[in-house]
Amino acid sequence: MSFENIYNNFSIFISILGIFITILLYTNLLLKMARINITDFELGKRKSISQSNFYFISKRTFDLLFSLIILIASAPIIIIIIILHKIFIRGSLFNKTFITDKLSNKSFYLYTFKTLITINSENNTQHVLSKFGKYLRMYSLDEIPKFFNVLIGDISLVGRDYYHEDKIIKNFLNENQISLLRNIPIGLITLWRISPPEKRQNIDSDRIKFDYYYASNASYFGDINLIFRILIVYLGTSSSK
Repeated sequence: MSFENIYNNFSIFISILGIFITILLYTNLLLKMARINITDFELGKRKSISQSNFYFISKRTFDLLFSLIILIASAPIIIIIIILHKIFIRGSLFNKTFITDKLSNKSFYLYTFKTLITINSENNTQHVLSKFGKYLRMYSLDEIPKFFNVLIGDISLVGRDYYHEDKIIKNFLNENQISLLRNIPIGLITLWRISPPEKRQNIDSDRIKFDYYYASNASYFGDINLIFRILIVYLGTSSSK
């Protein structure tokens, strides 16, 4: 193999690694609840928009392409995780969380890499975070399988939260507002999850408020803007440390 071929292959590898690191920063930000300044709003205030077919088609297309790129780019990392997982954790590779959304009557399993080990004793059974699992969580590598959920359409990259009980929503929204919110897919990123802690004092009302705000202002370019805002905020906070 010539030096030129080696150089080209190495360049491709570095490019793929760069994409993966970028996504890693983004996912890590999601878990750490990056503080984004979001203007205060009320349920009654919304922009005049229509959830067009273009929005949903472009949103799904972006989800497919984005998640596919991430899964392909992170394939070497996934292989390493699988090997180390068999050595340090063993057992099932994935942790499956059963999600039921009463708003859309949708149920599915949300996947993450397993990070806990089971310790059995005479008195009880404990689930303890393994040393390897600690590193997976530290760098948010355990979240990579969620992009498979995005790929197959269980969730979207950006969207609303899921609700186990529909009566919670009915306490805060009328039928027209619920109908608007129902059209929005469940998201890996939600405004509520990335909002500052002080804006999440009341779990139910604040979560619904953020989700309705997103549904009322939903747009394809708005989703892209939100993703880049998250990256910029994270890179800014990282460089200041």
